[in-house]
This record gives sequence, structure tokens and C-alpha cells, in this order.
Amino acid sequence: MAKRSRGIDKLQYGDFQTPIDLARRICAVLSESIDAPCTVLEPTCGQGSLLAAAAEAFPRAQRIIGLDRNASYLKQARSRLNAILANARTTNAEVTLCESDFFKTDWQKHRLFFQPPLLVIGNPPWVTNSSLATVESDNLPNKSNINGVRGIDAITGGGNFDISESMLLTMVRWFDGQRGALAMLCKSAVARKVMRNAWARQANVARADLFRIDAKAEFGASVDAALLLVQFSPEKTSCRCHVHPSLEESSGQSFGKVGDRLVADMGLYRKQQHLANGSGARWRSGIKHDCARVMQLRREGQQFQNGLNELVELESRFLYPMLKASDLTKAQPIPRYWMLVPQQFVGQETDRLAKLAPKTWAYLNQHAEALRSRASVVYRGKPDYSVFGVGKYSFSRWKVAISGLAKVPNFHVVGPHQRKPTVFDDTCYFITCDHVRRATNLCRVLNSQPAVEFFKSLMFTDEKRPITAKLLGLLNMDNLLNETSVVS
Repeated sequence: MAKRSRGIDKLQYGDFQTPIDLARRICAVLSESIDAPCTVLEPTCGQGSLLAAAAEAFPRAQRIIGLDRNASYLKQARSRLNAILANARTTNAEVTLCESDFFKTDWQKHRLFFQPPLLVIGNPPWVTNSSLATVESDNLPNKSNINGVRGIDAITGGGNFDISESMLLTMVRWFDGQRGALAMLCKSAVARKVMRNAWARQANVARADLFRIDAKAEFGASVDAALLLVQFSPEKTSCRCHVHPSLEESSGQSFGKVGDRLVADMGLYRKQQHLANGSGARWRSGIKHDCARVMQLRREGQQFQNGLNELVELESRFLYPMLKASDLTKAQPIPRYWMLVPQQFVGQETDRLAKLAPKTWAYLNQHAEALRSRASVVYRGKPDYSVFGVGKYSFSRWKVAISGLAKVPNFHVVGPHQRKPTVFDDTCYFITCDHVRRATNLCRVLNSQPAVEFFKSLMFTDEKRPITAKLLGLLNMDNLLNETSVVS
């Protein structure tokens, strides 16, 4: 096998090997939490740290199975495991280490539940299917919409998923009607998706725990990571996952499934559950253009400067003051940029600008290559220089807006700026209002304690966008207005 560079390994295979100290801390938690396994399996064992630590923690295990697609890693795993077993109190374990691709393995031949209970432990790849596609990797599951996202969400990014997510969903199914435990290092967001799927399938989850891991310290990776521990039993079922700040700490917080809804803080949600089920309030996202260096400009006197540091003269007709998500985190958001918005609605012809705003049309033509090279499929088949997420609502004079990147809900009244309606980029969400008084009252109730607690109970702050239009739409505005006694 040709030697691969370490950098490509990390990209293509999500290759972050588990430090032995962390592996032992994990197995210490397992030894206190689960029934001692007869069979231990690591489906992507790498250099064998977790497999060796499990052999130490569970010396009476009768079968130890490790698989990996990297032959040199398997050699290291065998050496490490042999050293552990040589010093173990018992040495009766049957050890199987073999080179194999997770997605091409016939798992039935390994008779995983021949000697239950089974412990499946591991650290599967931390990489997405889109990342693998950039290096033309074959380390992929069969193509499928594993989360069942609707078409537009898949187009705008909802169809992307972590390879570990596909692996964990497969592993959870192994335990249908069986007894054992699954202990996996993964991104926190992946753990939630896996649990949501398991609960939706009514899998026999007896208990679930999420132990947060300092991925920067352990792996040098800037991601929210955790150990997901799921215990299975045919006799028990639970739709709650207990969240722990670390492997050594306990916490009373938990996320889980309430009805058909995934809830971030079950205690807080129970308190404000009466505010759930939206009453028709329509939340919108800002305008998507995917070419900030051309479409976002700063005013410099009578001219504008784009992201390429070019000074240009443009007609004001298609320029609008703009707020970004970072602006909406401030106490008083003030537009720093102007957005060029060539359309009033999606699909509107743009060549009309040639007569209406010839300088603007010339500017767009000058940067045609950058605009036509935008990758998103939302622009395909649309007029040149199109934007997305634009409509009559975008140009409403009064809005109540929030940053989609906010960790804590904080709403703002946004009105006209320099006599023009303010628009937002697509990291913001807003609701339109016909009058400043309506916007002020609405903003007040949205920032009230009941509303903030309601949103917090549903927000996962480690998500790329903790706040979405879908989440905002879950709030029953009529119930909130009645509770806060504010006249809209």
C-alpha cells in the first residue's frame, strides 16, 4: 500500500487517533456504567488505543474484535493489544483483528451477539461526505438522504452529513432486540442526530449519556465533541439523554424527545411548553448572494468600496443598507455595509438594470465571472446575477430581527436607514411589521423571559446556526402575547 501523507489522511478519513490516556478515562466511565461485556468490538480501531483500554477495563471479555482499513494501523493495534493481554488477569479472550472497510464489511459473519452483552466502542471518522467528495474518496456509505431532508434544505446544505453519523446509525440497528452498549467519540451534533433517529425508530434505548470532550486539548480539533454512551435493553426504553460537562462530572441537564420534537433542555421546555406550536407567524431569512466581495459594499463619500478594494460609482436604486448576524449581536445595530440587490423577487429578470441603472449593470458585468461561478444550485437556470431569499418582505420598512448565529436569543427592532429599508444577509432571520409601534411591542415580548426560556429550551448552541426560521416558527405568538399582557 502506497504511503499517504498525514494531512490527506486527516482530511479524507477524518483520522484523529484517540490518545491512550483519554481511552483509559473513557473505559473507566464505562466500567462504572455498563454491564461487563462478553464481546468488545471496535469497527474502526485505528492504532488500537480504545480497544486496548477496553481490554484493560474488562479483563473477562471473551471476544475482542477490531477492524480497520489501514493495515499499518492494525499492526500497531495488535502490538498494543498483545502487550495489554499479556499482563491481564485473565488471557482467555479470543482476539480478531482484520483489515476491512466499515461500509463493505459483512457484520453478520462476526456473530456480534453470539456472546452478549456486546460493547461497541470507537472513534469513527470526523469528516463529512462533502469533504470526502473534494478529494474523490471512496470512503463513503451508499448515497442516500439519511436524514430525510426536504429538497430545498438538501440543496442549501441540509443534505450534508458526517460519515460517523452513517456509521453510528448502522451500529444502533445492530442492537435491535439485543442487550449491550454503544460508546462512541463523535461530534455533539452527530450524537443528537443519532439519538433522534433512534428515538424515532423506537429503538430499545435503556439509557443515554453524553459526556463532553475537550477536542482541542485531546485532538487539536476545534469542534464540539463528546462521548456518546447508549445502553440497550429489550425490556427498557427512554427518550432522554443525560448531558455531562466532562467524563468526570455529572449534570442535571438533559436533551431528548418530547412528542415528535427534539428538545435541548427538557426541564426548561416542560416549563414553557405551553408556548409551543406556532400560530402562523412567518419568519424569513435574509438575502443569499454568495459573493460578498462583489455584492456587499462600504460607502466612501459619493462612492462605494467592494471587497476587492475597488472604488466604484453606482446608482442608489438597487443598493440597500444591510445588517449581518454580527451586527445583530450589538446593543444598537447600525448598518456598516450596503447590499446590491438586483431583484425584487426570485427569478426576476436582471437585464432591466441596463436601462434602469447602467452603472450598476456595468459593474455586475465587470464581475460576471465571480458571480457565475457561485456553486449553489439555487442560481442554476436563473437570470444572471440572481440572488435568493428575496421578496416583497425583504423591503418592508419595519422588521424584528435576530442573528441566526446567536447563542442567546436577542431580538432587535430594525427600521429604515438613510430613508431606505434595511435588508439582511442570509445569516439573519426576521418578521415584518407594518408600523414601528407593532415592531416595538413584538420585540418586547420576544425578549421577555418566557420567550427567551422557550427558545433556549430548543436551541443547541454548538450548532452552526443555533437559531433558524423553523425554530422561531415553533413559538405560539398569540399565547405569548396573552401571557405577557402586551397589546400588539
